[in-house]
Amino acid sequence: METKLPWYRSTTVWMIICLALLISGAIFLSVVKDVTQLNNPAYLWTMGLIVLVVIILAIIYLVMIAKGRIKQQEVNYCSLFIIGICWFPLGIIMDNMVLWGLGMVLVIIGLANKKRWAQQASWSELSKTQRSWKRITITLLLALIIAGFIAYILTTQPSAPTNQPTTEEPVIKATLIYKDLVRLETPQPETIITSPLVIKGEARGTWFFEASFPVVLTDWDGLIIAQGIATAQSNWMTEDYVPFTAELTFDRPSYGDRGALILQKDNPSGLPEHDDALEITVYFK
Repeated sequence: METKLPWYRSTTVWMIICLALLISGAIFLSVVKDVTQLNNPAYLWTMGLIVLVVIILAIIYLVMIAKGRIKQQEVNYCSLFIIGICWFPLGIIMDNMVLWGLGMVLVIIGLANKKRWAQQASWSELSKTQRSWKRITITLLLALIIAGFIAYILTTQPSAPTNQPTTEEPVIKATLIYKDLVRLETPQPETIITSPLVIKGEARGTWFFEASFPVVLTDWDGLIIAQGIATAQSNWMTEDYVPFTAELTFDRPSYGDRGALILQKDNPSGLPEHDDALEITVYFK
């Protein structure tokens, strides 16, 4: 009398377990590759369902193949073709290489043995247990297809805009303030300048005369190397701040890289008590 070995000593069982783990691991790593969706519960549940269904289907068909070989029965190549034809397009739309690769292999195996499809048992010839397994397989295939399309929609739809208003951080520009009379935006003290030098800022209306004031650039020894006029960009006849711009073209001094930029208050009266100036140190490139 032949002694039946326990399941855990069966080579076939362990082969099935190893193959199922290998397939499920590969599919799991493939479906969770989109890390941007890992915080999406719907995506995670859908991916979990796909992995679970694929594992169950893999185990079912591995068991069917193993039992068929032991009992000298014909492998159900038609079923292999059907499951492959479901996996292949599903893997393509999900950009899942493992899924479409396995599907393509099963489709090829099924088509290569198409002549044997007629040898498969018809529905009426199946036992009650076989019919139950077939219903389970069909249900799992349908669930896999539906879950695949849900996953495709979840990964392709644009993320919904949040209701919270987005506030942009204000850009804070470095500004030198001189006696609450001049705000110099550019250039800043101790910066490197090149020609042409663009000067921007704001000054009180009292700093101007006829909408302008003198601007001077000197070298390290106080020698003037460029001078020009800063002009108001709006009505200067006010005590409020008025934006101004100026541009100086100069040749780099042959000696020394240090200089000074001087913004002089326009003083048409010529009286010394009305003189004022903002002076900053600059460096020539």
